[in-house]
Amino acid sequence: MKNIPLLTVLILFTLACSLTSAPTPTAEIPPIETATPPPVPTEAAVGPTAPPAAESIPVSVPFQPVADAVYQTNGDVTSITVPSGSCANVTASPIQAGDFIVWANHDRGQGGNCTASPYKDALLGYNVRDGKLYLLARSGSSEATLLYQPEAGRVFQNIVFGGSVSALDANTFEKVASLPKDFRATSDASGVYLNGLFYFGTVNTPEKFCQQPVNENCGGLFAMDASGNIVYSLNVQDGFRSWIGAGLTSDGQFIYAGGAEQFLGATDTEFYYGCSVVKLDPQLNILAYFDPGDKGCHSSGVGQNDEDAVAGEVVIAGDGSLWAAFTHGVDSRNMFAMYHLDANLQPMCVFELQGGPLPMTGYYQSPTIDKDGNVYVNLSPGGVGQNGDGQLWKVTPACQGTQLATLTRGGTSTPVLADDQYILTIAAGELQIRDLSGNVVKTYALASGAQVIGSPMIAGGAIYIVDSTGSLTVIQNSGLQGYGTAVWPRYRHDNYGSGVQSP
Repeated sequence: MKNIPLLTVLILFTLACSLTSAPTPTAEIPPIETATPPPVPTEAAVGPTAPPAAESIPVSVPFQPVADAVYQTNGDVTSITVPSGSCANVTASPIQAGDFIVWANHDRGQGGNCTASPYKDALLGYNVRDGKLYLLARSGSSEATLLYQPEAGRVFQNIVFGGSVSALDANTFEKVASLPKDFRATSDASGVYLNGLFYFGTVNTPEKFCQQPVNENCGGLFAMDASGNIVYSLNVQDGFRSWIGAGLTSDGQFIYAGGAEQFLGATDTEFYYGCSVVKLDPQLNILAYFDPGDKGCHSSGVGQNDEDAVAGEVVIAGDGSLWAAFTHGVDSRNMFAMYHLDANLQPMCVFELQGGPLPMTGYYQSPTIDKDGNVYVNLSPGGVGQNGDGQLWKVTPACQGTQLATLTRGGTSTPVLADDQYILTIAAGELQIRDLSGNVVKTYALASGAQVIGSPMIAGGAIYIVDSTGSLTVIQNSGLQGYGTAVWPRYRHDNYGSGVQSP
């Protein structure tokens, strides 16, 4: 979606950073107690009934293995690295579609003279039955997390750098529907599937592509049917123009969108719902909106993507309320702000933390919510992705916050809730399993020391983490079973990437 230090001239902008290290579990950490894990709801723990044991299981897979993938196994940890260039910046979280753990790859723009990655436009899939990595499709570069819709048999992909949205067959990963080329707007945030339609938003960059002349499809919201036709739309003709950089979410009845810049030609002096939370009906009529601080977008003053965009996604608490965090301060105080909103998007309370002019949470990070309604969020007061330390916070429904941990060289991903007892965080090239007080219980080294932006995933008792180079870490026998009864346990809510929390 966005590159925190740099706005590229191509269309899309991303977060990037990478280091290197080798995968080794920390043996001296005591094991997790797993005697009586709570039951895991089907919606929260989609995945295979069990991952494969150490030996490979012969299966027939209609895809080509990734021939240059490098496999390393150290105890319960398997790392699979793929070749990547210095442009590599994978921001998508993995999802599960059938027997595959799937993610989309992405490179940031090459304006900074970085080198391209060989799999920059690929969907890669790890088969949970045979433990191999496959090239599923060359369907385009994506920053957004995919969405698997099992009833429709489709995987939806939001595409950048010349694409928009495609529907793929969930078995073959071949394109079955997409928007026409004259749609001319890309999408860098995940959509939602509701009542047979795929809802998505588009970018709104300041470049000529969107602004000279004004491209009406930039900064809009749309609903696409199974044939790739636009059924409903909300754009500048309706008084709306906001870069939809946060993934859409839904409670099964309404749709919630979070926006960023509202560029319109050479000016954005009017209010077009930029940098706001919007509640919509299925016909994309605006029912309510929330715009804290300065009207429209507040700029922190550092330039280049310094507006108070809605971060990650609007998270649904399951009791009729919602949570929304903002990447930058919403006014001149430049404080991090996360709001607890009622069903009409009226603020019930706000959690604030002293920050600065740089983004304090990422464009692909979101809060998560446990079974009691407490919120967990990773913050970086010194600027997310700046090689500094992040912080893990717990915030009550009344917006009272407690810092649980410091995340050394971390804080760029979403905290994941497991078994109603644990929090998964990533820092210093490790996956950390913490108790609900923030204490580390167990750690595992990851496939590389590269930054992790996507959300870890638990499926079939295994943990899957994809880093910004597109490399995968698979952790078996951690003792974790699933997401417990958490209301919103990971980014995009579940292992399908649905973004939907139905009552």
